[in-house]
Amino acid sequence: RVQLMVIPVGCLLGGISMDCWGRQRVTLICSCLFTLGWWLLTGAQNHIMIFIGKIVTGFCIGTTSTLLM
Repeated sequence: RVQLMVIPVGCLLGGISMDCWGRQRVTLICSCLFTLGWWLLTGAQNHIMIFIGKIVTGFCIGTTSTLLM
């Protein structure tokens, strides 16, 4: 549920950042953030790490969905 709440924010900021920095640069940044989010999820030792990992991955899902259209 946390990811679903963050996806619209990623969509909005993805479009704005795409206009400023371009698709390729935003995709590279987002792929690094996506990897960080998955590392947080796989190595989570408490609920806060899971929560932050889901926020980061949800933001990246929203951003990349904007970039692919």
